Amino acid sequence: VSILFNFEDYNADVIFLQECEESFFRNELSNVFPAHTAKFCSKLNSGQGEATLFRSDRWRFVASHDIVLNQLLQNDPLYSSLWKLIETNHSLCKVIKKKSTILQLTQVECIGRPKNHVLLANTHLYYHPTGDFIRLLQLIVCLKHIESTRAYLLKDPAIQHVSILFGGDFNSSTDSPALSYLRSKRIPYSMLTRQDSTVLSKFGQLFAHQIELDTKVADQVTHCIREFEGTIDYIFYDRHSFKLKQMIEMPTIEKIKENVAMPSQYFPSDHLPIVYEYTYCPQ
Repeated sequence: VSILFNFEDYNADVIFLQECEESFFRNELSNVFPAHTAKFCSKLNSGQGEATLFRSDRWRFVASHDIVLNQLLQNDPLYSSLWKLIETNHSLCKVIKKKSTILQLTQVECIGRPKNHVLLANTHLYYHPTGDFIRLLQLIVCLKHIESTRAYLLKDPAIQHVSILFGGDFNSSTDSPALSYLRSKRIPYSMLTRQDSTVLSKFGQLFAHQIELDTKVADQVTHCIREFEGTIDYIFYDRHSFKLKQMIEMPTIEKIKENVAMPSQYFPSDHLPIVYEYTYCPQ
């Protein structure tokens, strides 16, 4: 219940949630936000998934373009050569096949600006501390899918502009290979092990992307448990369509640790919400 009150306090236009129980979404969340349209994308055989909510008086739902990342890796012709290489590494292949990580991709139209659409992307990447390479592969699939979806939508003469907001639990530090790829738009070979670099060596041009996303990270802690504290949750915004006005101040690590770690009586989740205020001005 305290988590719901936490959400309500922000009066948000768009909300991204990860590890959301489907029963919680159906029975609690939708009822607490009657002014929002709520969409859910389930992870296979888990009872949970990602949820995206947006204000119904500001955004009109158009379509969902959700994907299961490992299914795209195995079945999309774009990744056929890469998947053959992954299959030769049995331990890597086993982990990728086991993880039903999803990208929830929700297309909405701005009611106040007809013909201007936004793709609301939401994900929760692989959690393991040594899983940097898997998270990089997952983010490659996410960004290439977002990029191809935007290109397809822009062929429609009824759509003038397609912007992007991409939020989630990336389980990645700011200097990780995955986030370096997101920012630089290129595979960061210098950050990879020799083995991982070899796997991706032939795909530099193929997996480069053209999505220009930005974020603001002010040394905030978004996740704090006994074994770890740091920034792993982000909201990236299309710098050509959104202007950052402010970021809601995060609690200090000292305040968080007053009760050892999270969750606690003051912080009902083991992740802190990150809250930004933007001006939407598609160009």
